[in-house]
Amino acid sequence: MQNLNIFTFIIFVFGACGCAQLIIESYIFEPFRNWIKQMFPSTIVDGTTKKSWIYYLITCYSCLGFWLGIFFAILLFTYNPIILLLCGGFISFFNTFLAATLDFLQKKS
Repeated sequence: MQNLNIFTFIIFVFGACGCAQLIIESYIFEPFRNWIKQMFPSTIVDGTTKKSWIYYLITCYSCLGFWLGIFFAILLFTYNPIILLLCGGFISFFNTFLAATLDFLQKKS
């Protein structure tokens, strides 16, 4: 367990966001995403298709960022629920902001 200073927190944020980007968009995790999609198929409710919750979790920047933030905070820092929720929320926000920025830059070029 480490002390939480600003440098450690910045490294933590970039590491968790990088892991989320790898899981959501990388070629390396594409077989895993396809396997999850196959194992937990979508359902049709009232004429609309709904993704399974686990497939939605590994394709949503906010969701995956939040849970990775909590997971890495438990591994690195503390079991304090306030710190865990703050880390998960910050990673979720930063990951969504990063995805929107990258999407904007990709459409711009």
